[in-house]
Amino acid sequence: MCLVCLFTATSSFAQPHPQKNEPKEKFSPEEFQKNLEDYIIRETGMTVLEASQFFPLFHELHDKQREMNQKIMKLKRKGQKDKYTDMDYAERVEKICELKVESAEMEKDYYKKMCRKVNPQKVFEAMHAEDRFYRNAFARKVVRLKPKCPWQSK
Repeated sequence: MCLVCLFTATSSFAQPHPQKNEPKEKFSPEEFQKNLEDYIIRETGMTVLEASQFFPLFHELHDKQREMNQKIMKLKRKGQKDKYTDMDYAERVEKICELKVESAEMEKDYYKKMCRKVNPQKVFEAMHAEDRFYRNAFARKVVRLKPKCPWQSK
């Protein structure tokens, strides 16, 4: 098991990085979502039936959270500073907090729904698998952005 993890970890660092003249990979949301689903299924051992019950709720939750996060980001964008009063900023802060609480409550409701459809242990494992997937995806992106890391060959 340790050898598999070590091989997987080292092989990801050994991947060639695009040179300046090479075209960059275009991000595909569909491919990213498919990879996320495959990873969660593999990590949790979900059956096809469990996955068919879990992922519609999972994606619906994330779509709604994405909408809320866009609203939050819109509120966080700075306008012309001289046009906002302290009261305007206080209202923005309050609205951002309300949206975050609403998102957390919605997430709780969706996870309850997921636990009614799929074994709660697998839902819990899916939560952790999702976190690991995003952490690994971010790490791969950072490695691509910084090709002169000490552990990479020149």
